[in-house]
Amino acid sequence: MDDKILEKRLDHLNESYHRIPPQTDPSDIIKAIEKEKPEKLTVKRKWIHWPYVASFIGVLLISTVLAFQYTVEKDEKVGNADQIKESIATSDKVQAEIEETRKIFEMRVIQAQESLGLSDNAFKETYMYQTAKSILRYAESAPKRDLSESEQIKLVHSVKEDIERTLLTPEQMIRGLVKLNPEEADGWINEFLKKHHNLTMIYEEEINKLERDWKKPVRNGNEDIGGITRYYRDSKDQPKELINLLEGATFNGVALKYVKNTDSFYGYLDYEFISLYINENSSLPEPYKKILELDGSKPAIITGELRISWKEAGERLIQYEKVLSQLPNNSTLKGMIMVEYDRLYHFFVHGTAIEYTEREDGNQSIFSKDGILKPEVKDAFEYLIQTYPTTITSKYIKNEYNDLKESQFTKPKDWEMEMSPVPSIEELSHS
Repeated sequence: MDDKILEKRLDHLNESYHRIPPQTDPSDIIKAIEKEKPEKLTVKRKWIHWPYVASFIGVLLISTVLAFQYTVEKDEKVGNADQIKESIATSDKVQAEIEETRKIFEMRVIQAQESLGLSDNAFKETYMYQTAKSILRYAESAPKRDLSESEQIKLVHSVKEDIERTLLTPEQMIRGLVKLNPEEADGWINEFLKKHHNLTMIYEEEINKLERDWKKPVRNGNEDIGGITRYYRDSKDQPKELINLLEGATFNGVALKYVKNTDSFYGYLDYEFISLYINENSSLPEPYKKILELDGSKPAIITGELRISWKEAGERLIQYEKVLSQLPNNSTLKGMIMVEYDRLYHFFVHGTAIEYTEREDGNQSIFSKDGILKPEVKDAFEYLIQTYPTTITSKYIKNEYNDLKESQFTKPKDWEMEMSPVPSIEELSHS
């Protein structure tokens, strides 16, 4: 797809959203999801994004209560029994407000699904759809509440903006991004990544269902979105469902890469694409750009295996520490970054004993089969200690290194049972 078509598509999708404020902090209504039995997401997948699951536990918590009726704490309660009785009958004004809210929901659903390139069933599995649907149900419940007519209208009217914001796709969020201060950027990144991570899992599930369409391009060495798209570019027999899916993933900043040993696709954030927009207008403060860059970096660990070098892993730890030290103390993103840091740190200092038949040494322990610290691990420890001596990470690694040095870098007894101390989020935040 050429630049003119890309520009036209993005302008079309963004046209009706340009007046929506960029901040996406949860409203009081969204925060009030509390009491009903949840509808479970049914996405099944070969890959498990443990850092996504852990760092965005908020997404899962929200999704477990998506079908809950919303409840709102009112500063002013209904004054008397006459008001309660009067509110039972639904007025034409309330019904008109509800109908308008339904139309807004339906229009935004069409726009979001067009942006994402997902089928009806796949779109209904998304976090954004299920949350927006619950907000709509809350609005529709207004006539059943002990409220006056004016209060019912106010309640229904208050959810419209929540529906608008909830159904903004990553593509629309990126396109409509304006310059943000740190507090606004914190909310924007949090909402963007919640949606993006959930959609990444959906895209993985959906593309793996279309194996019949991507198998041939993959066999010919086309193992990513660009390669598959080029393969079918001049074909008269383009698989429409697959092409729509790949196009939607591309515009929403989701990269999909074929992984041979699982015969499936792995999704991650396409920072190269997203950076075209966030760098153009300097819309995000630096630490927030770095968060997106790190999220879009080559995955460090996939299915329990380190996919970058030990030296690169050490560099990644330093980058996480730097971001933690630059974020505001009240940032909601620190927990997410700390989950990533903690997971990679444990692997960096311990490795894993999981067997990998395709690897020469059989596993990714930091020790060779002879029980000696591997040269690449030793070099990575020394590089980090010497290059970043003032960082908290370096100080902790230096302690590990010195302990190993005392044993002449041989594997200590019961090494697998030992737990190395990890820097706390407080230490890393003030480095």
